[in-house]
Amino acid sequence: MDTVTLTNRHGIHVTLNPLGACWTSCVLPLSGGPREILLGSSDLATMLAGSSYLGASVGRYAGRIANARFAGHALATNQFPHILHGGPEGFSRQRWQPGPSPALAEVLPATGQTLRLHLHSADDDQGFPGNLDVEVIYQLADDDSLTITYLARTDAPTPCNITSHAYFNLNGGDGDDGLNQWLQIHASRYQPVGADGIPDAPPCAVNGTGFDFRTGKRIGTDILRDADQQKVHGYDHSFLLDDDSDTAVRTDQGVTLNRAAELHAADDRARLAIWTNQPALHLYTGQHLAGTPKRDGSAYASHAGIALESQYPPDSPSHGQAVLQPGELYRHVIRCEFDYA
Repeated sequence: MDTVTLTNRHGIHVTLNPLGACWTSCVLPLSGGPREILLGSSDLATMLAGSSYLGASVGRYAGRIANARFAGHALATNQFPHILHGGPEGFSRQRWQPGPSPALAEVLPATGQTLRLHLHSADDDQGFPGNLDVEVIYQLADDDSLTITYLARTDAPTPCNITSHAYFNLNGGDGDDGLNQWLQIHASRYQPVGADGIPDAPPCAVNGTGFDFRTGKRIGTDILRDADQQKVHGYDHSFLLDDDSDTAVRTDQGVTLNRAAELHAADDRARLAIWTNQPALHLYTGQHLAGTPKRDGSAYASHAGIALESQYPPDSPSHGQAVLQPGELYRHVIRCEFDYA
């Protein structure tokens, strides 16, 4: 199976590829003409072999695990001495198979156009313990939403924290002005990290810092304002999502979702709202994107787009979190709601 495009009745086009279960394109039907809002590459294999992870499904563990160790297991190191996004041959580097996972046999309500892909990650894959069966379901509905659902089961305790690493630029996915978007994040705390991306302090309040996106602002307004940003050359931090009021919660597939963020184009003609059942939203402002190939063969600049990754904070397995147990079902739901004019 090669590239698959889902289309709803309003003309939103979502393009997907089984290599890395990758979300490669998202085109919105603006009144003045279609607008691509995802960063993407004409050379998917080369792009996924790099460090940008454009649109890929990353796992077993999205983010970093310190010293590439878990419960006595030595994990594959790809950002020495740590492991990042599941290791050098993590889920983003593997070809997923079409259809639902036979090992999961989960039935989901039919909502719009759907693509299901699955993957078997054997015991000791990238050093992780346990066999892990994984499925991703992309559902594009006529209410202009895309729901991404990750499911997994294991036969031994193992870190499990899978997410979509799509980069958004609502101004146009082939541009380089990702910081010129308006962003609101519903989080009162963020997780500081050291220069290596591993937490180096307890969660901090966003109040009075450049990490305060609670009322929304242009992403570039406070870029590099804080010492915590300067360590990693921008935003590369998990925001611990607030438990909002009932008006900010909806139920989808029997799962309670919290509104995590809103992103607007500079001209406000393309907008995105993200809902999730995960505890954190990781904001990465693409400071290492320079040189990543674009669709037209040229290269992106740094900060060309931003990643909004719903997940657990970095190094959670070292503290007993984000560990899937035998008999449990991992279910991570991301709902992307699009609005456009």
